[in-house]
Parts: sequence; structure tokens; C-alpha cells
Amino acid sequence: MRILFLTSAHSSLDDRIFYHQARTLSVDNQISIYSTYSGITGEKDGITLTFDDRIFTSRKEKIAAFSNKCEEFQPDVVICSEPIPIIGAHQQRKKNKSSKYRVLYDVTEFYPSKKNLQGTKGLKRLVRTIAMVQLNKKAAVSVDGFIFGEYFKSLFYKAHFKRKESVYLPYYQDLSYFPHYQLPPDEFIIGYSGKFSEEKGIFRFAEVLNQFAERHNRENWKVVLIGWFADKQTEEEFYFRTKDIQIELKESMSFETYCKSLSEFSVFMDLRDSDAENNLCVPIKLFTYASVGRPVIYSALQAIETAYPNENFITNKRSEDTQGMVDKLSYYFENRAALEIDCEAAIQFARIHQWDAIKDDFVRFVTNT
Repeated sequence: MRILFLTSAHSSLDDRIFYHQARTLSVDNQISIYSTYSGITGEKDGITLTFDDRIFTSRKEKIAAFSNKCEEFQPDVVICSEPIPIIGAHQQRKKNKSSKYRVLYDVTEFYPSKKNLQGTKGLKRLVRTIAMVQLNKKAAVSVDGFIFGEYFKSLFYKAHFKRKESVYLPYYQDLSYFPHYQLPPDEFIIGYSGKFSEEKGIFRFAEVLNQFAERHNRENWKVVLIGWFADKQTEEEFYFRTKDIQIELKESMSFETYCKSLSEFSVFMDLRDSDAENNLCVPIKLFTYASVGRPVIYSALQAIETAYPNENFITNKRSEDTQGMVDKLSYYFENRAALEIDCEAAIQFARIHQWDAIKDDFVRFVTNT
């Protein structure tokens, strides 16, 4: 079977698309990934990858590019991550009556999301929101089925397209990517990863670090960041606020290297804003951190509290509860035995919520077997 992945907002080497879905499907199928957003062009693990830079081209041109890719690859199944690729795939199927491929929508984001509406206000924001909602509904009408990453993001489609087939495919990780190493023996290392911005909680994190530093001397603990700052101003402001704290920055790295690097940490934090959108999203990094056997402190998010209310390795604190976050960090710093217990709880969680537990259902859904 020939399976084509199309995306306008993810890399051709995306964690979910390439490292989980495509690699799993490639065992018995021919796989191609086409991205107009980022990534590489070439072949990796027998999978054909194409990055066709069209970030700044018009919607019409992007739709044409996705349609042309379907014509070129002649797939049996097309899996799309956004509405624009869906419309492109549908147009080609409609144009070429001999094309019988199924189109599936892998829903992992709200649409439109904050990111889609960035830089707009007032009437302009409202107009763009309405246009994007209509675009997404048009795309959803065109697909044959849905792949849902999580519960809250499925509700719109479940309500409006009840008769269409679907499968839940949470953001569980393939544990083969994650070496399970012991805690660092002589240091307490606090980790933060991803994009560093105010909305992602980087200044809230700075305040936690400052209060933690007031309680504990500078020996035997440090902070490591993996990722990138949203802009120079954010970077300068963060380092100004944490000028007395030892911080190491590691730039973005490949997924495989990233997974291996996580073992050097003691605990992770993710203090993103608890806004309407974030509150209904289960962060992928929850499963990533669990897979390496490390606890995580989150700003309280309804999606986590609803899905995983009784997991000891997850600490949910209201975003304004800096004191509570510092107390939890101090508890781990001063009680290695308690930290080790929660590390074990994390790895046990990951062993239950792992890719191997869901991949067969995914393969059957995609291949219709």
C-alpha cells in the first residue's frame, strides 16, 4: 500500500508523523512525507521525505502543491495534519476520477489555534476566525475518517460528523527512543524544553528559580534549557531575571538526540499559561518526560487533571502558585528517595501509555484491515 503524509505546519521529520506513524506503517507499506513547512528532502529509513518551502506562498498555491503531490505519488491513503492539505488531496481526487484513495485527518490542534490568529485583533481577528472555521469544516466534510490525538480536540468532529470512522491515537511515545538511566548522582538538574516565550511560561519559570535559589545554596543544582527563545528580547529578559543562577542552554536537536539527552535531568517543569486553549490540551511532553522516567511540574491544566488525575509523578499547580512550585522542587531536592519513587511512577506510567499499546489499532485503521 502507498501512504502519503501531507502537512503545512509540521516538519517532515516530525515526532508524531515520521518517528511514530510513518516508521510503523513503513514495515509493510511504501511511505512518503511531504511538508511545505520545514524538514529535509531525501530518504531516511526507507521513507521518502520532501520539504517544499512554501511558508510564504498563498493558500491557493499551497493547495495546488498538495494536489500535485497526490497526482505524482498516486497514494492509496493520504493522512493530512491540517485543512489545506486535505483540500488539496480532495481536489485531486475529485479531478481524477480514477483516484480512489482515502483521506484521513490527523487532528492534533484546535483550528484555528492561537498561533493561526497571532497578530490579529478586533474585527480582523473575528473575520479570520470565521474564515478558518469555515475552511476547517470544508476540510472535515471532505475526509473519510479522523485520527484524534486527544479527547477535547475530537468533540467538534464527533458532534458534526458522527458517521465518519475515527480512532484515538494519543501522543504516547515509542520507548525504544528513550534510554532509562538512573538519576544524576551528584547534581539536581532542573529541565525546561521547547519554545521559550512568555506564553510558554519562561518568566514564571524564572520566578520559581529565583525563589528556589533563595532557599538553597548554588551548589549541587543547576538549570538546563533545551530549545529556543521566541525572540531576542525574551532571551535577554530571562537571563536578566536569572543572572545569579547557573543556566545551560542546549539548542534544538534531532528527536533521537533529544530523547537521549533527557536522561541527564532530575525533574522537568512546564509552566505555560492556563488559558482557554492550553487548558484543553494534553502536552506531548508529558509522555516524553514520563518515557525517560522523570517527574514533571505543570501549571494546572484541565486536560491533564481530567485524563490523568491520580498520577504521582505529575504535579499540577495553579500558574500563580509560585510558592507551591518551589515547595515541590525543594521537596525533590531534599528528598532523593521521594524523587526516585516518582521517577519509578513515571516510567510505570510510560510502560502502560506507550506507542506499542496503540500502534496496531492505528495500522488497522489506516490500512482498513
